[in-house]
Order: sequence, then C-alpha cells, then structure tokens
Amino acid sequence: MQIFISMMGKKPNVNRIFQTLIKAMHKGVEFNRCVIAMQDANHQQLEARYAMGQKNLLQNFEMPVYKQGGPKDIFSWVYKHKAQKLMSPQDDDLRYAPLKRFLKVGGCWVCPILYSDKIIAVFYGDLEGAEISEKQCDDATMLIMQAEQILKFL
Repeated sequence: MQIFISMMGKKPNVNRIFQTLIKAMHKGVEFNRCVIAMQDANHQQLEARYAMGQKNLLQNFEMPVYKQGGPKDIFSWVYKHKAQKLMSPQDDDLRYAPLKRFLKVGGCWVCPILYSDKIIAVFYGDLEGAEISEKQCDDATMLIMQAEQILKFL
C-alpha cells in the first residue's frame, strides 16, 4: 500500500495527492463509496471535491459542519477531536438528517486530513450498508498518514 512512494522528494500537487488517495481507498481498501470533502467558502458545510463509487456522489454530498458546542454529528465530532471515527449503525447520536439521507443503513469511516495540524479536508468512506472491518480501518489510516506526509512537502 505504498502508493505515494513515487511522490516522495518531489514538489507535490494537491490534486494528484487527493486523486491518488481516493483511488487507493476505493480500489485498495475497497470502500464502495468514498469522498474527500472540503469546507465551502463560508466554512459552513463540507462539499465533495473528489469522489468514487457512485454516480452523482460529488453533487449529492453536502454536509453541514457545526463547530460550536458539543459535536452534533460525525463530521463535527471529527473536527472537534481531529481524529478518525468508525461509525457503526448503532451510533444514532452522530447520525443526523443529512447523513441519514446519504447513508440510510450501515456504518461509515470518517477521518480528517491534516496539514500543519489544521484540517484541510475530510475523508468519508462506506460499504453501502456492510460492516467496515478493522483491517480496512487500519489500511485507510495508513493511506491518510502517507498522504499527510506528502502534503508536508507543499
């Protein structure tokens, strides 16, 4: 899973890094649907910038982000803790209307992508209802870490 080796030591291109990451998550980790989302200009919601696995995923993925108070959803939780989160189907406290519309059944894995200790993007992956394995979480974590290492060369 050393997909970023060819980029080491070169001035990276953010688009290439994120395109490589999304493909590796879809093909290598085998997430059915994956999204790399970034905040909109007003910092009010996440918008998909890169996606794989479902037609129209880029247009359909818009998630509000609440940064004040306690986390109201999985994305706000990730922003507050700057940590990944595997959400099971039982995590109803972090499942809210926009996510229910997008992910009706099953779990998902959400992870921040950091640059200089700031969240610059959020990765979302799911199996369209199937359970995500620990190995998939480990592999996905490794890929995010590799992408963050390459981003340090910017």
